[in-house]
Amino acid sequence: MTVCHTRTTDLKEITRTADILIAAIGQPNYVTADMVSDGVVVIDVGINRVEAPERKRGYKLVGDVDFQAVSVKALAITPVPGESDQ
Repeated sequence: MTVCHTRTTDLKEITRTADILIAAIGQPNYVTADMVSDGVVVIDVGINRVEAPERKRGYKLVGDVDFQAVSVKALAITPVPGESDQ
């Protein structure tokens, strides 16, 4: 197990070696597809509110992981609660 944070040196290289990645960063869409390897299991703990004027409520919820991009590479990925378009 390796614990990292947003200022970890060589973060992308470290996250690419993970079989299981747990993201709890507090920054929307911080983890991108180039930061993970194929077949990774991603647990996205983050829930971030970002502006979305096209939505009735004016915002949407996103995780710390770029769900759309990373889900293509991941074996499994947790969705953000309350966001049915993921």
